[in-house]
Formats: sequence, structure tokens, C-alpha cells
Amino acid sequence: MSEPVIRLPITTRLGRNIVGDCRWKIRTFVERDAYVEYDFEGGLAHPFSDVITEVHVHAMNCAMRARSPNAAWGRFTGQPLAELREIPDTLDLVDGADAEVRAGYDALSRLARRLLSQSGLTDVSISKVLHLLRPRFVAISDNYVRRCLGVPDMGTGSTTDRVDTLMAVQRGIRGLAKANRGALDELAKYAATLPPTRPSIGKFAGKEFPVRLSKIRILDIILWSDVAVHDEKHQYWSRWYAEEVAADRE
Repeated sequence: MSEPVIRLPITTRLGRNIVGDCRWKIRTFVERDAYVEYDFEGGLAHPFSDVITEVHVHAMNCAMRARSPNAAWGRFTGQPLAELREIPDTLDLVDGADAEVRAGYDALSRLARRLLSQSGLTDVSISKVLHLLRPRFVAISDNYVRRCLGVPDMGTGSTTDRVDTLMAVQRGIRGLAKANRGALDELAKYAATLPPTRPSIGKFAGKEFPVRLSKIRILDIILWSDVAVHDEKHQYWSRWYAEEVAADRE
């Protein structure tokens, strides 16, 4: 079976514009990285709603290491958010109709502006929390992903700059998904065939967790791990890659 690849809209600083080893990256993330603590326990284990809870904030801070002060979320946790209510939990950033996605963009932009008015919150942290509540629609605005999309990092800019950064990622991920529709569809089918993951260490050791990943999350995992392996020489991902992928090609 041929390996699907994701073609980037830009050439990375290391001269890559094709991301490969996608199945390995998805499987490795699910089995060894933050899937259980973030994606499942932080989001999928709870019914989607219009309310940010301490569970979401905890998952973002602990599993995803966004380091967003709990106190900064106090104004927004435990109460329905009208803008979030305007984004149906079925709305899909990849496959949604243009008019429905535009309406979702508008609601997300207004919500992001309100959240980012609070000192201590960043576009990275709010996107990681909101993704748990709308995993099909809100793409994570991570520095590694922005690098692959060619979106400038405006994290220390004005509220408007940071909202613009977050929304540029949403549009960038939708465009990337459409440009790689065949490969992404194939990878989504692959992810759906993965057996439940069973951590061997930590507080979830021995328990089984079903694997459910949206298309935007699949893209996020592939892009993030590619930068972690090839650009940042991440202490775990680069070692796993060297032992399991590079070694097999020698």
C-alpha cells in the first residue's frame, strides 16, 4: 500500500514541502503522546457543549503544555458561551459548506477576541481549549503548524493581531485539507481502523481508549510531529523516528 503524503503550500526552512510517514505519525501520537490525556480525557470523554470547564483547561495545560494560568480562565469557565453555541458541534472545517464555515469563522473570531482580551490567554491556549469543544472545526494554532502553513507568529502582538493569527490558521488548515483531499481521506480511514490504545504507564495504564480523530486533528498531528522530528529534533519524536522509521530504510 502506497504511503499518502501531505503537500505543503510553502517550502520549509529545511527545504521540505512534502510531509511523509503520515500513518506512522498518527499511530505514534495515539500510542505514545497526548491522545489519551488531551483528545480523549480532555474532550471525547465528555459531551460537547457550549461551556469551557476546568477539565478542558487542565487537559490543555497538562497534556499539551500550553502553560495558560488557570486564573486567567476564571471569567469564562462554567458558563455557556453564546459564540460557541453558534458553532454546531457537527460543523466540519474540512468538509463543511462554504456558507456554514464562514458563519463558523465569524462566531469563532468574535469568541477569540473576547477570550484574548483577558491577560494570560494566547491564541495557542484558546485554540487548544476550543478544539476540545469543537474538534471538527477549531484547528490548533500551534507554532509548529503555523510554520508549515507559512502563518507569521503574532503571539505577542495586539488582540487583533492574535485573532488574525488564529483565523489564518483556520483558513490555512481548510485550504491545506482541500489541496490534499485524497490523501487526507485515506489517512482518516486509516485512523478509524486503529485499535483502542492501551497506555502501559501513567495514571491511565491498562485501560483501553477508542481512537477518534477529526480530519483537522489528523493534519495537526502530522504537521506538528514532522517539525518535531526534522526541525526541532524533539527528544522523543526524533529518537522514535530514528529507531523505527529511519532504521528500517537503511
